[in-house]
Amino acid sequence: MRTHYIVIILSLSVFLVGFSQPSNQSIHQKIRFLELDDDVYCHAQNLYFETSGEPYKGKVAVIFVVSNRVKDIRWPNDVCEVIWQKKWKNKKRRYISQFSWTTDGKSDTPRNLKEWYQCLLIAQAWKNNKLKNNIGNATHYHSVTVKPWWRKKYQQVAAIGRHIFYE
Repeated sequence: MRTHYIVIILSLSVFLVGFSQPSNQSIHQKIRFLELDDDVYCHAQNLYFETSGEPYKGKVAVIFVVSNRVKDIRWPNDVCEVIWQKKWKNKKRRYISQFSWTTDGKSDTPRNLKEWYQCLLIAQAWKNNKLKNNIGNATHYHSVTVKPWWRKKYQQVAAIGRHIFYE
């Protein structure tokens, strides 16, 4: 399994943000030597882009949606493959993904170090079995700002922050 070293990326982030922000420097020091396996990195990245600004419980719920999908035969049996899964839709002439940030064409590099650090810690806690599943067998969720076609096919099990969860 490949290991992600994020020292260079975070060093550049701190440099670009500026040295006058001690909070970013201290976060950088905490993250500097973390070694992240693929599952932890992919979960953290997904949390960052899907749940920035969400409460802790919402972040945990999203991690368990992905984990529940990994266990379900309808999805790949790998965290990163579930997160990055996409299909080409001829009618729309574009890829459709499970998580919109993976196909939005924007940078996938976290910019808010405080938020990124929190996502890394939650993903690492998941890896170490330190998180309590707060959404049962939910395999779907969406923002409260949208009404996807599939929502009526599933039972709502939770509403946390700006997301609604279904199984």
